Amino acid sequence: MVNTKYEKAIQFLNSLNNIPGRNYLDYNKSKQKGKKKYDRSFYIDRLKHLLNLIGNPQNKLKYIHVAGTAGKGSTAQAIHNVLKSAGYKVGSYYSPHTTTHIERIKIGNKYISPNTFANIIESLKAPLTECALKSPYGTPSYYEISLVIALIHFANIKCEWVVLEALLGGRYDATNVIKNTKLAVLTKVDYDHQ
Repeated sequence: MVNTKYEKAIQFLNSLNNIPGRNYLDYNKSKQKGKKKYDRSFYIDRLKHLLNLIGNPQNKLKYIHVAGTAGKGSTAQAIHNVLKSAGYKVGSYYSPHTTTHIERIKIGNKYISPNTFANIIESLKAPLTECALKSPYGTPSYYEISLVIALIHFANIKCEWVVLEALLGGRYDATNVIKNTKLAVLTKVDYDHQ
């Protein structure tokens, strides 16, 4: 049976523009005094802007942040299982997903339900419209919004711990919007992520 509410939520998420923004790779602008070459700080700024609009759900949680080139997902899953076995209410965010978007967001042994996912997307439409119309940073990307969905869900469920898997990692990875990380774990870092 197809959940049309979930399918419509996925269609909405897929319809969002994933182009980083104006002047993303404008070398001439990056040579201005005080600017770093190819400054990508707007990634974090636009995500912070959206999170401010929705009440900063990320600030209510404790995090373990997992980054690296290979083994992030397995490491995050192992940490998740240890915390769950110790009796904690633990949520995890994984990226990318294998077959369906809800595989990115897990609490205990269960993925986020399609209806909960769709309801969170629906609640984000007004703030995303405001970002599109008024934010100096533009609308957050598919990946950034996926992370926000997880953060909202983890806060709503009142997780005691959240394990976050970075996407590409680095200074401007969306998961770096989290400021109260209790533990950071780095798997092997290879040349493609340096």
